[in-house]
Amino acid sequence: MNLYLDQSWTPGQGTTISLTDSSTGQPSHQYQAATTEQADLALQTAKTAAPSWAATTLEHRTTLLRRYAELLKENREKLAEAITADTGKPLWEALTEAGAMVGKIEISITAQNERCAPFGTAPSSTHFRPHGLALILGPFNFPGHLPNGHLVPALLAGNTAVLKPSELTPRTANLIVELLLQA
Repeated sequence: MNLYLDQSWTPGQGTTISLTDSSTGQPSHQYQAATTEQADLALQTAKTAAPSWAATTLEHRTTLLRRYAELLKENREKLAEAITADTGKPLWEALTEAGAMVGKIEISITAQNERCAPFGTAPSSTHFRPHGLALILGPFNFPGHLPNGHLVPALLAGNTAVLKPSELTPRTANLIVELLLQA
């Protein structure tokens, strides 16, 4: 598995991790984890990109995330196969997780519109602004749905994000990043 760092895919240069295909119990492949320096680069790149991403309009971010939802739908089987290979879940359950990832996008857009809309009639106002960088630690048991549930609202709100998946589920995380980049 490669890392997406500073706008390009690059192999990890850290510890070698050997994975077993959880659905078959057979060895599947090895990859190298990120080094401390590569993790620092990921964080610094996201922090540097934060002001320009925050300056994009909500409409633009919404359009990109809806495109991401379309890509998730188009790649549902591929995503489910990655989840199954990473976690050993039955394919039907992985397909359900992939579907939940799609649903999270409209739920987040609706919530953003409802919670961040102007409110009140007093001569005051509330302003919502991005906080900067979100670090998302992906779990083993729901490697698509749970990170997606934090990535989507963070990006929608104008924050940048770094996704650190479980070392056991890199295929799912790589596919998420690939689809976000396509969007």
